[in-house]
Amino acid sequence: MTLRELINAVLDKGHLSFVTQFVHKEYYSDQPKSERHAIHASYQGVLGELLELGFKKPEYEIYVHEKEDEGEKFTDVSLYCEEDEEAYAMDLTSWVDLIDAKIKNDLKLSNNELLGHILWEMTFYGFTQERSEELRDEIKRIATDMGELSKDKMEYLIDEVKKTFGDDVEEAQ
Repeated sequence: MTLRELINAVLDKGHLSFVTQFVHKEYYSDQPKSERHAIHASYQGVLGELLELGFKKPEYEIYVHEKEDEGEKFTDVSLYCEEDEEAYAMDLTSWVDLIDAKIKNDLKLSNNELLGHILWEMTFYGFTQERSEELRDEIKRIATDMGELSKDKMEYLIDEVKKTFGDDVEEAQ
């Protein structure tokens, strides 16, 4: 199943509210229940934007698996390259590169849970493709400049990114 097929399967059953309730419980449990409407509306917009994207042959699979960090297990969503058998970060990947990617669901999650985890990872830095691309471009610019920068200049650039994208850039969500 591809991401596009998963989205259509969930929407065809009218289960978007189940997905957003899951995301709220799993990732936004510290937020009041009154925020569920805003989360629902944000993800509804994301799905609309995703479904409008044209087809592009994907280079990677979306890999949903369990990971452990400091003894705590969690669901991880990343990109998987079959050719080199490596997993890569997915959060700043262009959405057109994800929409038709096959999903490798090692945890055998329900469609609602699977879509919730994937959407949360995709929207880690914002609820639009444009926002994600802005941040990715800014990170690339900073990485390019870093080879030529003093420590003071790097700290200045990090502060500028935080001003542009918010103080929680490092912590993200």
